[in-house]
Amino acid sequence: MISFFENAKVLLKAHTWSIHLLSVSSIAIFLTYTCYLFYQKIHPRLTKRYFITSALLEAIHWPLIVFIWVKAAASVVNIFTSKMDDALVHLVWKLRNVGLALLFAWVFVRFIKLFEEQLLLGHLAKKRPDKTTVQATGKLLRVGIIIIVILFVLPLLGINVSGIVAFGGGSAIILGIGAQQIFANYFGGLVLYADRNFKVGDWISSPDKAIEGQVEDIGWRATQIRTFDQKVCYVPNAVLSSIIVVNSSRMKNRCIKEMVGIRNTDAAVLDKITQEIRTMLHAHPGIDQRKLLLAHFTEFGPSSLKINIHAFTKTADRETYYNVQQDIFLKIIQIIEQNGAALAFPLILRVPEL
Repeated sequence: MISFFENAKVLLKAHTWSIHLLSVSSIAIFLTYTCYLFYQKIHPRLTKRYFITSALLEAIHWPLIVFIWVKAAASVVNIFTSKMDDALVHLVWKLRNVGLALLFAWVFVRFIKLFEEQLLLGHLAKKRPDKTTVQATGKLLRVGIIIIVILFVLPLLGINVSGIVAFGGGSAIILGIGAQQIFANYFGGLVLYADRNFKVGDWISSPDKAIEGQVEDIGWRATQIRTFDQKVCYVPNAVLSSIIVVNSSRMKNRCIKEMVGIRNTDAAVLDKITQEIRTMLHAHPGIDQRKLLLAHFTEFGPSSLKINIHAFTKTADRETYYNVQQDIFLKIIQIIEQNGAALAFPLILRVPEL
């Protein structure tokens, strides 16, 4: 019996690393499966009500599984440290600490991203927040975390941060020349976020460039714009921050500005026609009476007498604007015909300003 225990002891001693590897792997598999079951059972319940806790749990889930296996690998490596060179052991522990720091950064970055998504869905506030502000804040926070982690990891690797700063000062000119456009777009994006000339969802255009459409995303390098024909246009931020941008979404009214011509032979009823058009505009429910309203004979044309029509709709909605404008045009034609006059030929019209 004694010899059996002695033989078993020798066998266990000879295969210590195998047994340790098997036990550590079993524990890691068990913990991974437990985390998986816990996540599958708890997360759906939290999603329905506790949105912040749900986002935190989802942010921790995969980094925690990676952490379990990192710790398992470190435990296995620890067996062989007595047989390793001191420099190699030191390097292994450095890498472990760096890995743990990166895991923490991964958790925070994932949590900020998920928290941002919950905000945009309107789960954390009664009023849905501005998408541009939320995205800008999320990006700045993620960049801040990455910078902090880098500054924490570099000393762990034995790299002198002050030396990098000094080196960066000497090489800034070279990097600036090589990445001038990249930096211009990056800081252009910061200018767009700071000035808030437009936000995600706004309809913008520019008289300087052939740019017009709805803003879908303001990225670090470029802004994504969906044009009227549903094409996607990517405009560098440096361009958008240096040109004139017209934000049509911030209009309070749309302008109806047209020139209507009647025949020269209808001059006798011209004054009555203009008065009735003004009366019609003042009584129209779709016209903002607080804004400038004009209907006057302003110009002699080669084959017509021109009446200048100028008014503003109450709404800036494009479809409503066109409906109001069409109704007014039809009423103008009716007024002209009721007075025994007729539209001149050719009819002189100008394209409306949108």
